Amino acid sequence: MKKILFILTISLLFAGALPILLSAQHEGHQSQPPANKEAKPKAKKSTSKKDVYYCPMHPSYTSDKPGDCPICNMKLVKKEEAQVIEKEDRVSGEAGEGFYVSTEKQQLIGVKTDKVIYRPLSKIIRTVGRVAFDPELYKAQTEYIEALKTLDNLRTSGQEEVIKRAEALVEAAKLKLKLQGLDTKQIAELEETRKNDQSLLISSPDSEFSWVYATIYEYELEWVKLGQESVITAASYPGKEFKGKIVAIDPVFDAMTRSVRARIKVDHQDGLLKPDMYVDVQIASDLGVCLAVPKEAIMDSGLRKIVFVSLDVDHFKPVEIKTGAETEEFVQVLEGLKEGDAVVVSGNFLIDSESKLKSAFEDTSRQHSQ
Repeated sequence: MKKILFILTISLLFAGALPILLSAQHEGHQSQPPANKEAKPKAKKSTSKKDVYYCPMHPSYTSDKPGDCPICNMKLVKKEEAQVIEKEDRVSGEAGEGFYVSTEKQQLIGVKTDKVIYRPLSKIIRTVGRVAFDPELYKAQTEYIEALKTLDNLRTSGQEEVIKRAEALVEAAKLKLKLQGLDTKQIAELEETRKNDQSLLISSPDSEFSWVYATIYEYELEWVKLGQESVITAASYPGKEFKGKIVAIDPVFDAMTRSVRARIKVDHQDGLLKPDMYVDVQIASDLGVCLAVPKEAIMDSGLRKIVFVSLDVDHFKPVEIKTGAETEEFVQVLEGLKEGDAVVVSGNFLIDSESKLKSAFEDTSRQHSQ
């Protein structure tokens, strides 16, 4: 009987401990991480960069938000990422040849281009003039006519020595006329007519023409030629024009004014142009067909002349050029461009700012790499 009671007690104790052991064992398994599940990745720190805005006219000024430049009140422009610029900076296989300006930014700053082509150029030279009141020239004409008459009278005298002296006087008077601005053709006409020009002293309705002395400065002298047409206007006659033609240019340069006189033969109209009257003169000069660009395309620093050539839709390159004649709208190109090149004609100051900004980026990157 005792043996049976002992066995029943042991059985009851074992039965009460088993759920506890199973529960502990179960909890122990639950505390272990599941073997077939991957650990969650750690959260990455945010690496986003703040936007940078800058002034196109003052690239050194930057801000982290849009607004106006405190220096010039121009709208700030968002700066492209450096890696984008580096990637786009290689044009036609040549690293660093051009710089990148997005199409959106070009529209914002109003970039326009024009083709470099051969154009017929005509230059208008504007200067001042004076209706001739020239007693010295009148006197020189009179001396020449009298010398010719004297020589004619002596040719039949048979006195060779006297004839030679008379011929020398004729040549001296002719030289004086040349120094006064008359050319060989005018002197020949004076020799034939033997009549001096009264219009050099007075204005008369009977005169067929008047003389206007136009001042041609040194820097425009190469564009003034004999036979060029001119238009004369005077403040005394608003809206009225007088047509003329250059028939002579003084052979002697005036060192004080750095100019010469162009003698213009003007069709006379009722004696309106009075001697010593001041007038305005326009001279048309045909320059021929030349390779040319619009004047707006050129940025002149005084030492160099730069244009921005469009390499493709959004890449540009600064090019130094040498120029020749200038007209009202165009400038002749001597070196630096070829026919068909596209140059920036509007917004080039802001394109220049982009170019300087790119150079600043390159300098900064170069300093960091050293």
